Amino acid sequence: MLLGLHADYVPDGRVLTEVIEPGALPRAVTSDTTLITDLGQLYKQLDAPVGSFGLDTLQASTVALASTSPGDATYKKLEGDLASLGIERDGVAGAIHAMLLGATFDGTPVNRWAAQWLLQAGGAILRQAGVLAK
Repeated sequence: MLLGLHADYVPDGRVLTEVIEPGALPRAVTSDTTLITDLGQLYKQLDAPVGSFGLDTLQASTVALASTSPGDATYKKLEGDLASLGIERDGVAGAIHAMLLGATFDGTPVNRWAAQWLLQAGGAILRQAGVLAK
Protein backbone atom coordinates (compact mmCIF):
# COMPACT_ATOMS: atom_id res chain seq x y z
CA MET A 1 0.00 0.00 0.00
CA LEU A 2 3.02 2.26 -0.19
CA LEU A 3 2.15 5.36 -2.22
CA GLY A 4 -1.50 4.29 -2.29
CA LEU A 5 -0.81 1.53 -4.80
CA HIS A 6 -2.23 -1.93 -4.39
CA ALA A 7 -1.30 -5.25 -5.87
CA ASP A 8 -3.87 -6.92 -8.06
CA TYR A 9 -1.81 -10.06 -8.51
CA VAL A 10 -3.76 -13.24 -7.80
CA PRO A 11 -1.49 -16.19 -7.07
CA ASP A 12 -2.05 -19.27 -9.18
CA GLY A 13 -1.18 -22.02 -6.80
CA ARG A 14 -1.55 -23.06 -3.21
CA VAL A 15 0.25 -23.13 0.10
CA LEU A 16 2.19 -26.36 0.43
CA THR A 17 0.83 -27.32 3.81
CA GLU A 18 2.68 -30.62 3.57
CA VAL A 19 6.10 -28.95 3.93
CA ILE A 20 5.50 -25.74 5.89
CA GLU A 21 5.79 -25.76 9.66
CA PRO A 22 2.28 -25.47 11.15
CA GLY A 23 3.34 -22.47 13.24
CA ALA A 24 4.04 -20.52 10.06
CA LEU A 25 0.58 -21.12 8.61
CA PRO A 26 -2.43 -18.84 9.09
CA ARG A 27 -4.99 -19.94 11.68
CA ALA A 28 -7.67 -20.48 9.02
CA VAL A 29 -5.34 -23.03 7.41
CA THR A 30 -4.26 -24.78 10.61
CA SER A 31 -7.83 -25.12 11.84
CA ASP A 32 -8.19 -28.04 9.40
CA THR A 33 -4.86 -28.76 7.77
CA THR A 34 -5.92 -32.16 6.46
CA LEU A 35 -8.93 -30.73 4.63
CA ILE A 36 -6.87 -27.83 3.25
CA THR A 37 -4.17 -30.27 2.10
CA ASP A 38 -6.75 -32.52 0.42
CA LEU A 39 -8.24 -29.51 -1.38
CA GLY A 40 -4.78 -28.35 -2.47
CA GLN A 41 -3.84 -31.74 -3.84
CA LEU A 42 -7.13 -32.02 -5.71
CA TYR A 43 -6.67 -28.50 -7.09
CA LYS A 44 -3.28 -29.51 -8.46
CA GLN A 45 -4.72 -32.60 -10.18
CA LEU A 46 -7.52 -30.51 -11.70
CA ASP A 47 -5.49 -27.47 -12.71
CA ALA A 48 -1.89 -28.47 -13.45
CA PRO A 49 -1.11 -29.24 -17.10
CA VAL A 50 0.52 -32.50 -16.01
CA GLY A 51 -2.11 -33.29 -13.36
CA SER A 52 -4.56 -36.15 -13.84
CA PHE A 53 -7.12 -33.97 -15.60
CA GLY A 54 -4.63 -32.47 -18.03
CA LEU A 55 -3.04 -35.79 -18.94
CA ASP A 56 -6.33 -37.68 -19.26
CA THR A 57 -7.98 -35.01 -21.39
CA LEU A 58 -4.90 -34.85 -23.62
CA GLN A 59 -5.15 -38.61 -24.12
CA ALA A 60 -8.87 -38.38 -24.90
CA SER A 61 -8.29 -35.55 -27.37
CA THR A 62 -5.55 -37.57 -29.06
CA VAL A 63 -7.96 -40.50 -29.44
CA ALA A 64 -10.57 -38.13 -30.86
CA LEU A 65 -8.12 -36.75 -33.43
CA ALA A 66 -7.03 -40.22 -34.50
CA SER A 67 -10.59 -41.42 -35.04
CA THR A 68 -11.72 -42.36 -38.51
CA SER A 69 -15.40 -42.79 -37.65
CA PRO A 70 -17.95 -41.82 -40.30
CA GLY A 71 -18.68 -38.11 -40.22
CA ASP A 72 -16.11 -37.66 -37.47
CA ALA A 73 -18.74 -38.85 -34.97
CA THR A 74 -16.16 -40.06 -32.43
CA TYR A 75 -14.20 -36.83 -32.70
CA LYS A 76 -17.30 -34.68 -32.27
CA LYS A 77 -18.57 -36.72 -29.32
CA LEU A 78 -15.25 -36.77 -27.45
CA GLU A 79 -14.48 -33.12 -28.05
CA GLY A 80 -17.98 -32.15 -26.93
CA ASP A 81 -17.59 -34.25 -23.79
CA LEU A 82 -14.17 -32.68 -23.15
CA ALA A 83 -15.55 -29.16 -23.54
CA SER A 84 -18.38 -29.85 -21.08
CA LEU A 85 -16.02 -31.48 -18.60
CA GLY A 86 -13.63 -28.54 -18.93
CA ILE A 87 -16.40 -26.14 -17.96
CA GLU A 88 -17.23 -28.28 -14.91
CA ARG A 89 -13.55 -28.45 -13.98
CA ASP A 90 -13.17 -24.69 -14.27
CA GLY A 91 -16.03 -24.14 -11.83
CA VAL A 92 -14.81 -26.63 -9.24
CA ALA A 93 -11.13 -25.67 -9.54
CA GLY A 94 -12.05 -21.98 -9.30
CA ALA A 95 -14.09 -22.57 -6.15
CA ILE A 96 -11.27 -24.61 -4.57
CA HIS A 97 -8.74 -21.93 -5.47
CA ALA A 98 -10.92 -19.19 -3.97
CA MET A 99 -11.40 -21.22 -0.79
CA LEU A 100 -7.65 -21.85 -0.44
CA LEU A 101 -6.77 -18.20 -1.10
CA GLY A 102 -9.40 -17.04 1.38
CA ALA A 103 -8.01 -19.27 4.13
CA THR A 104 -4.41 -18.38 3.35
CA PHE A 105 -4.58 -14.63 2.78
CA ASP A 106 -7.89 -13.42 4.20
CA GLY A 107 -8.19 -15.64 7.26
CA THR A 108 -11.52 -17.00 6.03
CA PRO A 109 -12.27 -20.34 7.70
CA VAL A 110 -12.98 -23.20 5.31
CA ASN A 111 -16.61 -24.25 5.19
CA ARG A 112 -16.33 -28.00 5.81
CA TRP A 113 -19.58 -28.83 4.01
CA ALA A 114 -18.59 -26.86 0.90
CA ALA A 115 -15.07 -28.30 0.98
CA GLN A 116 -16.39 -31.87 1.17
CA TRP A 117 -18.74 -31.16 -1.74
CA LEU A 118 -15.83 -29.77 -3.79
CA LEU A 119 -13.71 -32.83 -2.99
CA GLN A 120 -16.51 -35.11 -4.20
CA ALA A 121 -17.24 -33.03 -7.30
CA GLY A 122 -13.55 -32.76 -8.19
CA GLY A 123 -13.05 -36.49 -7.71
CA ALA A 124 -15.98 -37.19 -10.02
CA ILE A 125 -14.50 -34.90 -12.67
CA LEU A 126 -11.16 -36.69 -12.48
CA ARG A 127 -12.90 -40.06 -12.82
CA GLN A 128 -14.87 -38.81 -15.84
CA ALA A 129 -11.66 -37.57 -17.47
CA GLY A 130 -10.11 -41.00 -16.83
CA VAL A 131 -13.04 -42.72 -18.54
CA LEU A 132 -12.73 -40.42 -21.57
CA ALA A 133 -9.02 -41.24 -21.81
CA LYS A 134 -9.71 -44.96 -22.36
